[in-house]
Amino acid sequence: EPLLAVLEELGPALVRVKGWVHIAGEPRRGFLERAGVHTTLAFDDVPASRTELVFIGEGLDAAALRRRLWACRASVAPGA
Repeated sequence: EPLLAVLEELGPALVRVKGWVHIAGEPRRGFLERAGVHTTLAFDDVPASRTELVFIGEGLDAAALRRRLWACRASVAPGA
């Protein structure tokens, strides 16, 4: 949900985003895609390992976007 909220907050400045995401608590990798106002998140049977996203937009602040995405990370309890 935090990741999807970031995408919504970017509004019309975000033209497209596409890539693999590792969602906390989900063993499968997710494929996130946004084109215009349509966002989809689908999972396949491949184990999740990392997140790699490509953003295309107008006037996006790359450093601010990195900070916002970093804040979406889930804390993992020791031994979990």
